[in-house]
Amino acid sequence: MNPNDLPAAAHAASNGAENGAQWIAKARVLTPLLAAAAPRIEAGKALPPDVLDALHEAKMFRLLLPRSQGGAELDVAAYLEVILAIAEGDGSAGWCVAQNSGCAFAAAYLEPEAARAVFGDARAAVAWGFPAVPCHARPVEGGWRVTGTWGFGSGSRHASWVGAHCNVCDAQGVPLKNPDGSPIERTAMIRRSEVTITDAGWNVIGLRGTGSDTYYVNDMFVPAALCIVP
Repeated sequence: MNPNDLPAAAHAASNGAENGAQWIAKARVLTPLLAAAAPRIEAGKALPPDVLDALHEAKMFRLLLPRSQGGAELDVAAYLEVILAIAEGDGSAGWCVAQNSGCAFAAAYLEPEAARAVFGDARAAVAWGFPAVPCHARPVEGGWRVTGTWGFGSGSRHASWVGAHCNVCDAQGVPLKNPDGSPIERTAMIRRSEVTITDAGWNVIGLRGTGSDTYYVNDMFVPAALCIVP
């Protein structure tokens, strides 16, 4: 680094620390509310409306979203402190905010217009499940035909979009490979309202409220702009 750049770098670091402290303080304000709601969260197997309202009002689902998309773009240390403060109030809330925030990284792999379609709503949240069966994306004009089932979609009960990670197939359904033999993959972003969600029977004590359900689609068209290349 050029020595002349050091004052600017120090100023940026100071601003970043100050910004992080503000977000940590916002999260700690929520801790008592979450602790009081914990029994309802556990019994209802989801974050209730009043809890979601408070989390969205504080923009807790936008911690890792780029600033260009209206997010906080927190550094890792501040982000972890925020998650700890939320989890201190309720484990399920902390888990959901952490998982949904991690999914916000998808914005960095989408064109700005597509990212705005997914994250433009102030109450946007993305859930992401693991492929429970072989999940396929078949190329068609303008996009992909996606079929698959994804499990452990934490936060899917309050999500606005879900991620659907797939192996790419040819028109006959044969999985395609990279030159090194690894599978060619894509992740489709799909509105939650367009997938079928089933209760996966997730009953882990202290984390029942994550709503870690299973979701699936069958031969759904997804525009190319909403498919992420890893």
